[in-house]
Amino acid sequence: MTIQTFSWPDMPDLPIHVYRLDQNQEVISGNKFYKLQPWLHQAKSKKVALLSCGGAYSNHLHALAFAGQQQGLSTYGLVRGLEEHNLTVTLQDCKKFGMTLIPVTRDEYRQRYSEGFVKRHLESLNEDALWVPEGGTNDQAVAACEQIGQELNHLLETRKFTSVWIAVGSGGTLAGVARSLHFDLSLYAVPVMRRWHDVRQRVESFLTVAQSERIYWVENAEYGGFGRYNRESLQFHRQLEQVSEIEFDPVYTAKVMRRMLEMYVNDEVSDAAPLLVHTGGLQGRRSIMVSQSEAWSNVF
Repeated sequence: MTIQTFSWPDMPDLPIHVYRLDQNQEVISGNKFYKLQPWLHQAKSKKVALLSCGGAYSNHLHALAFAGQQQGLSTYGLVRGLEEHNLTVTLQDCKKFGMTLIPVTRDEYRQRYSEGFVKRHLESLNEDALWVPEGGTNDQAVAACEQIGQELNHLLETRKFTSVWIAVGSGGTLAGVARSLHFDLSLYAVPVMRRWHDVRQRVESFLTVAQSERIYWVENAEYGGFGRYNRESLQFHRQLEQVSEIEFDPVYTAKVMRRMLEMYVNDEVSDAAPLLVHTGGLQGRRSIMVSQSEAWSNVF
């Protein structure tokens, strides 16, 4: 992977670094490359299928389906609000990769962290399966994500950056980086959903007090809500990609970059050289381009 650097027009003297985890694998890109490895190893050793859950544009389900196909493992996806007659391109890919899609109502999906939810759906399958929580976060996945922090520490030998910014979904990537990243670097966690305090508690459950206290939690990066976009968001996304010459996904990394730049413009942060961890998810960019084709084509 590489670091790519650009400058924003409003702040020409500020070098903005992007660690291109999106380049680590063509389909299982970004943080999924790390987080899924323990699950795949465990499923192969036990010779069982993999069952997980996600929404219609889920990077997690998309990567899991492809990885299962590559490893010869059966995969099942519980999909929130699944519409069999109107599959997103993400879910079309999941089916193409061999994943069995199972509809789950939105009300039931809210129970996905309960033992009853997991037990019921595991028992409904015709084969033994391993439950992979949404996003794939558990102790082993967090440990695997420590490698990202170690890679960043190594890059400090040749590239000077002062802070690391990470999008927060299920929190596993952030927890792994918080464990391993050099303490001289500031660490900014940017949740892209409105209700994220439960995620913060989950992240902190994997960390020591010192590791938890090093994280600066950034608010107001949801911009309308998780997976939501308006014309202003798309216009910023267009400008960002034109200036940086990097593709970003609209759910996570584009929102993190937007919030980070706002904070610099408003003098809310003063680190001399920020680095964004590009966590991949570009298949989601493609999905949004299709689902919001008119709005997207008007700005792109």
